[in-house]
Amino acid sequence: MPTVRRLHVVALSALCCGLVAAPPASAKGIARLAVCGATGCVDRTGLALRLSPEPHLLLDSGTPVSAQSVAGEPFVRVRFGIGDDRTHEVFGRYTVAFLPRSGRLRAQDGTWGALESETLRAMRRVVAGVPRLAAAGLHLPAANAAREPAPAAPSRHDAASTAWLVVSGAIALAALLAAGAVAARRRRAAGGPAM
Repeated sequence: MPTVRRLHVVALSALCCGLVAAPPASAKGIARLAVCGATGCVDRTGLALRLSPEPHLLLDSGTPVSAQSVAGEPFVRVRFGIGDDRTHEVFGRYTVAFLPRSGRLRAQDGTWGALESETLRAMRRVVAGVPRLAAAGLHLPAANAAREPAPAAPSRHDAASTAWLVVSGAIALAALLAAGAVAARRRRAAGGPAM
């Protein structure tokens, strides 16, 4: 019968193995970035990686806002290629609509967010100089098209809190996996089904 101390050792061992086996975080990121406007698409990969102090900020979808709070305004589409940021090999792609004046961003799934502070400044730098698409291209409901944009809500989201949540989630997942492994081993030792 395993003791609580043994369970802690198993959980800690599983966590350490998971952290050691993980590839470096810098290997995943923005492999390609293009900004598309009225005259076509412009590759801004180099600019995004050079100008943004932390390129991952460009991947933030902002504080969620309702679609009704979004007013029509000229916009650009930002096409991300996510992959190896050193070799630029792309593993996945997605496109967002960004409204530079109000800082609103429509994710690929249609949800809206309000970019703030560093994220908004970084995104505005990357899209600067690209001619905007007409607001009609957003296909907003008629009630939204004529309204002025609402001011962005203050953000409680920052990179440090996101990193802490990711680390906490990884620790919790490792602990759950270790507990499951111990339970399965206990069942096998007792002669029951291992599941």
